[in-house]
Amino acid sequence: MTAESVQTAPRILIADDEPYNVIIISRILENAGYAVVGVESGEQAVQQAADNNIFVFILDINMHGLSGYETAAMLRQMEKTKHTPIIFISGQYTEQMHVEKGYETGAVDYIIKPINEKILLGKVNIFFDLYNINNQLLNEIQIRKNTAARLQQSKELLDEKVREQTLELRQRFKEIDCLYGISKINEKKDTNIEDVLLEIADLIPRGFRYSEITCANVSLWGCNHFSGNFAETKWRLSTELLVMGEVCGSITVYCKEDMPASFQGPFSKEEVALLAAIGESVCHIIEKRTYELQLRRLSQTTIKLLEEERRRVARDLHDSIGQLLATLRLEVAWMLKNPEAQNFKEDLNNFIRMTTCGNDDLKRICMGLRPASLDKAGLTAAIEELLGAYAESKRFAIKSDIDKINHYEVATEAAINIYRIIQESMNNIQKHAAASEVTVTVQQRPRDVDVTIKDNGKGFDIASLSANSLKLGLLGMKERTDLCKGMFEIASAPGKGTTVHFIIPNGVDT
Repeated sequence: MTAESVQTAPRILIADDEPYNVIIISRILENAGYAVVGVESGEQAVQQAADNNIFVFILDINMHGLSGYETAAMLRQMEKTKHTPIIFISGQYTEQMHVEKGYETGAVDYIIKPINEKILLGKVNIFFDLYNINNQLLNEIQIRKNTAARLQQSKELLDEKVREQTLELRQRFKEIDCLYGISKINEKKDTNIEDVLLEIADLIPRGFRYSEITCANVSLWGCNHFSGNFAETKWRLSTELLVMGEVCGSITVYCKEDMPASFQGPFSKEEVALLAAIGESVCHIIEKRTYELQLRRLSQTTIKLLEEERRRVARDLHDSIGQLLATLRLEVAWMLKNPEAQNFKEDLNNFIRMTTCGNDDLKRICMGLRPASLDKAGLTAAIEELLGAYAESKRFAIKSDIDKINHYEVATEAAINIYRIIQESMNNIQKHAAASEVTVTVQQRPRDVDVTIKDNGKGFDIASLSANSLKLGLLGMKERTDLCKGMFEIASAPGKGTTVHFIIPNGVDT
């Protein structure tokens, strides 16, 4: 049986050239509930067999045209009916030899006319049961085939999913290995930023799916760092490097082989995320190295400034207190040798005047190191005392507008740095500006202190600031502002005077 035959109602085909016999047999079978196809020739039987689902053939042996034997032979040659049971009926060919011939041509049974109803139904029932059993077997076989096909399909889908997941895991491992490699590069000591970026550029392609045809360029502040076998193509993926709030470069990855026109691009969304993560790591590395470099430079500058301050204090002590003590020693020695001298009282008065001058010099030196008024009276009083000392020199007029700032309104570290920057600015004006007037404005705000120091002196070329900044003390002033996370700027031009403006957070939580 074929799968198609199972889908249509099974029938019994009766072929007999005697219409009466066809009618009689059909009624017997139809009364038993069977569907019947009746024909009157072997040719019609063959044609109906091709168009119907026949579960048993009942053929008369002695028919005009094709005999029952010939019809059976043709049915056995057809794929659809080669296994369908055939029952021969005959009223004439009842001898043993004819029965045997029927079996030889493919019959499975033989009925002698006149037809016995019970024998006919008994034989047909057996073949119908066999037909149903065979159909059940075919259905079971088909179900098993379908199940096997579904299992095979599921296995193929599972194998494909496993392959995809394996490739995905391998790619994730490559990405993790790339990021880990970048972190290890960052751990290297005493390596300049150019060498670090070059190593990173060589490492980046290894994290991408097509690493053998991928190359990279890490660009920082106009300098490019290329991976091996670098080549630019239209297939590119890029991310910006944002360092300290400013775009200072980029990382660009190229796929070096051309892709088909229908191809959307060689980079997956995971690789877009990978490049963004690489960019963040590189930004952290650059910021860390930049801070380390600035810290080293600040340390060097601090050491230089401390040494200069020590030399200044030593020079001041030598030139003022040292000279004064030497003079006093000589004066006291002379007085001891000449206790009866007529001008002894006048010498004592000179002695007192010199110690007074020495005391004033000592106060001046101590004020340069750390003004006592800063701790006792606060920032405003210390600034006013500082400006008063410069005003006494009468080298230039001073105009000031200073807010009243209490102790608790500005942290000690912030107050010291504000005082020192103003002090350094006034020193620069006194030494270099040749100014006749200076204006100092100190404005207190809720979170910071805003200071402006302006003079009408000779000014200087801003372009030469980097070369002369250390000499002018401007570098130290800026570094003090940076340490407080403040803002420092300077404006000047030859003949136009100089304006120093800085803002320092007060260091007090509000």
